[in-house]
Amino acid sequence: MRIARTTCVVLLLSLSMATLASGQDIYLIGRVGPSFPNADIEDQFFGDLATLDMDTGWVIGGGAGIDFGAARAGLGVDYRSADIAGADVRPGATASLSSGSIGVLTVLSEFDVDAPVVKDWLEFNLGFGIGAAQLRSDAADEWDFAYSVGGGFYLLRFEPFGIDLRYRFVSTTPGFRLTEPPNAQTLQWSAHEVTFGVRYVFGARGEQE
Repeated sequence: MRIARTTCVVLLLSLSMATLASGQDIYLIGRVGPSFPNADIEDQFFGDLATLDMDTGWVIGGGAGIDFGAARAGLGVDYRSADIAGADVRPGATASLSSGSIGVLTVLSEFDVDAPVVKDWLEFNLGFGIGAAQLRSDAADEWDFAYSVGGGFYLLRFEPFGIDLRYRFVSTTPGFRLTEPPNAQTLQWSAHEVTFGVRYVFGARGEQE
């Protein structure tokens, strides 16, 4: 039920975006960079159960959307994975996930506002995303609500191609379910990510001199 609601939100936002697309520029983007995840396991009754020591991972993904000039709206899909280096488990407790790796796939409706820094050369942007995330691990394969916030710089001098440098924070809530009641455990996951991307713009903006 939770993933059904999340999927409906993503589809409705994407449909709204497509409805506004008439006469606007379209962009495609591919991106890659390091991902610095945080992961904690919580128990249904006793709260904090374990803190996972995560290695640095990598995120790779891309997206497409509408470029309105001063703002953008699109759909992004990204996957990141990192190994579990160790686990600090509460004495006497057993964590359902303490080794292996954690992979997280996100599908987000993304919205950004752009502001010029150097005309026709460089822009600064701030944005957020909302949608769904899928956990991929040995312990579970679950979906959860996800969101992101971030900002960065866009070098547009060589449009229709452009270089996108961006930081973002990605998180899920209320958490990926690892085990079922009565001893339910959930994974609280988030990540700080820095990505390098290449954007291609179709339309008047991409064709400007």
